[in-house]
Amino acid sequence: MEVFDFLFKGIHCVLSDSSGIKADPNYEEAKNGNYFAAKQLVNNLCKEDRIRKLVAAYPDAVVVPIATKGNGHNQIPVAYADKLGESGMEFNHDILINKKANHTQKSEIERLISQNEFDGKVEKGRKYVIVDDVVTNGGSINGLRHYIEDIGGSVVAASTLSAGKGSTEHAPSKKTIDAVYSKHGEAINDYLKSIGIEDGVESLTNREANLLRSKNP
Repeated sequence: MEVFDFLFKGIHCVLSDSSGIKADPNYEEAKNGNYFAAKQLVNNLCKEDRIRKLVAAYPDAVVVPIATKGNGHNQIPVAYADKLGESGMEFNHDILINKKANHTQKSEIERLISQNEFDGKVEKGRKYVIVDDVVTNGGSINGLRHYIEDIGGSVVAASTLSAGKGSTEHAPSKKTIDAVYSKHGEAINDYLKSIGIEDGVESLTNREANLLRSKNP
């Protein structure tokens, strides 16, 4: 799979699906906060040619992992960011999730599009590449993208070790957006704003928008 930036609405992916990452013997420990297990997993799975291609495409970008403050959290994105750092990219350690989205007692749609809260220093005018271990719905990547861009940074790409089916198509097509409005009308944007999605349907990921095509909030 090639390197994609947000202009092409895609996500760079090292593996074709999530089966390989979950089968790695270090997976459970890495997900539960063991950095050394995460480092071994990344070394086992990363394809060096795709790493080189990503670094060559964005040599002046800063890599930022989807990482959470505190101990006991998934270390795979951090280890993947370190891998890119070893290959020549600058690594931002400051931007972190300070409050994970609470999915308790929320509907399927609210769970899908509820957002993490981030903090940390963003340099205005700098280019950023977001990295995560797996992309499914794309909400975490989308949330961090908006955090960085609202402050003045520019997210030029996102990369993951693996992806769910159809998940590398990050932004919804015009056809999907039109279908959401056809089903719900403009009132859907009022609903999205009520749960913290200020920029409406157009700011959702492809998977999130497709859910709204088929379900009522």
